[in-house]
Amino acid sequence: MQWGHEKNIHTQKDYQKFKFNYNTETTFVSLTDEERKRLFYFKLVKNSRLDKIRDLFMFECYTGLRYVDLNNLKKSNIIDNMLVFTSYKTAKQQRIPLNKYSKELVSKYIDNETFIPKYSNQKFNVYVKELCKLAEINDEIEKILFQRKKRIEIVKQKHEFITTHTGRRTFGINYLQAGGRIEMLKNIFGHSDIKTTMKYLNITIQDLKDDMKKVFNEQEETTTEVYVFAKQLLNSGVDINIIAKSLNLTVTEINEL
Repeated sequence: MQWGHEKNIHTQKDYQKFKFNYNTETTFVSLTDEERKRLFYFKLVKNSRLDKIRDLFMFECYTGLRYVDLNNLKKSNIIDNMLVFTSYKTAKQQRIPLNKYSKELVSKYIDNETFIPKYSNQKFNVYVKELCKLAEINDEIEKILFQRKKRIEIVKQKHEFITTHTGRRTFGINYLQAGGRIEMLKNIFGHSDIKTTMKYLNITIQDLKDDMKKVFNEQEETTTEVYVFAKQLLNSGVDINIIAKSLNLTVTEINEL
């Protein structure tokens, strides 16, 4: 509407009175590694529907695939123990190595004519909540939303928040917590800018700092590993002010690395 008004296509200005009701989410839900493995080995012998949903969700959790790319996956996309496919969102080719968990899922469906099961996004989101409730993924989670300037707090059991997006986020967070490099995660996700991948560090930076304290007897001084991690982020193109704030360092300290 704004563009049309500027180009003299119309003279109406009433649209300027309309205020969009944007929601900004500040809390992201993901599975812990223990929850991920619990679901992977969860017995669903008498429920073939949830068994298939579990396998699709675990494929997301162990490959980092977007749900749309998972739904489009074919046998021909499995080449030399790698997923080789063209991303639906970016139209770029991606290559993701298979690990022991994703290999097991591939072997389960490789002889099926349609390969992996197909579900709509809407049905998957309903069924995956049912699955995770059955597996007792039920810790209380508080999600914070900002609707325009209003802060909204929502408290529910974890399984109620799980959707198609949770699998990809679960892979990213657990990959980093296990020691994976952010540059590699950027490639796996098919991001062109590492700053896009940085959103998956919102939770893990504090986790890393807490782990550092545990490993080094809760010493408060900055460890060599923190400096190494800061340098890694800096070399990856992450803004120095973001690094300083996230790792509790000064810009001068980082510049001296």
